[in-house]
Amino acid sequence: MRNEVIAFLADKSGDKFERFKKGFALYRDAPMKNPSAERSYNVLGCKDETLKSLEYDLMKAYNIKEREVHEFVYNQQTEAKQNTDNGLLTADEAAGALKLVGEQLGVTTGDLDHALNVKNLDNQVLGVESIIDQEGQYSLREKYPFLKSEDCPAELKILVADKITAWQNYTAARAQIELVQDGSVKPEDVDLNELAKQADENYAKNEAITKELDHYLEFNELLGEHPIFFQLQMQREVEEMTTDELIKFKNATVKYFSDNKKKLEKAEAAQDEKVIVKINEAVSKRKSKLSLVNKRLGINE
Repeated sequence: MRNEVIAFLADKSGDKFERFKKGFALYRDAPMKNPSAERSYNVLGCKDETLKSLEYDLMKAYNIKEREVHEFVYNQQTEAKQNTDNGLLTADEAAGALKLVGEQLGVTTGDLDHALNVKNLDNQVLGVESIIDQEGQYSLREKYPFLKSEDCPAELKILVADKITAWQNYTAARAQIELVQDGSVKPEDVDLNELAKQADENYAKNEAITKELDHYLEFNELLGEHPIFFQLQMQREVEEMTTDELIKFKNATVKYFSDNKKKLEKAEAAQDEKVIVKINEAVSKRKSKLSLVNKRLGINE
């Protein structure tokens, strides 16, 4: 049952009413459920806020941590790829990739299939099977064998999933640009500047993750420069906080923001860029943690 709940939490797709119905059924069967919360969900029914609250209560009732959900998502993404030869996508994955690009461009997958098989950005044949990542999830597992190890840090497994997504988005943006270049799509029908920005941003994300993986491969230790390490640590801290600690943190945040606003004004007046950056980073981190605290408290932002 616990694994079923993790699978439910990991899958955000589908109709929200069906998700609420399934989630509520799982909660009713929870051995550590809150009877008051169960009655409340039964009365309120499906709403955006109740669905989010139900997901949180399911995690509490089954003692599920956020990182377990992330790991489940990663395992789902890699399981279907383990037996794939030569780094090629399955038919379903190729179709999904085509659909992603097609929806963004407003063209049929048939037209997109044709364009992609004509040539890639290097004027070489690009089969549909390799649209996502010519480097490949599959070669990643060979390039970084520690990913198969049971003691592989959870952060790296999550980063690999993020790496695949970043490369998908990068490739999708580049494919759209290529469709404009070969005349399949009119330039006025797309925002080339935005596409270039998406390509650059996702390529940078991919490279940042590669740096983490390469470092662990060489030194068998975490580099820890990627933001995910701070984010996961923050999540763990919030997960371990009591209700009183959560409320105390939330209440103290009002003064925290007020104090830093004054400090920022002084720094801006003095044109002290280092202090300005430092304050903005601290405030940004506080906002991120506050968002997690609010989620734990069931407060909508």
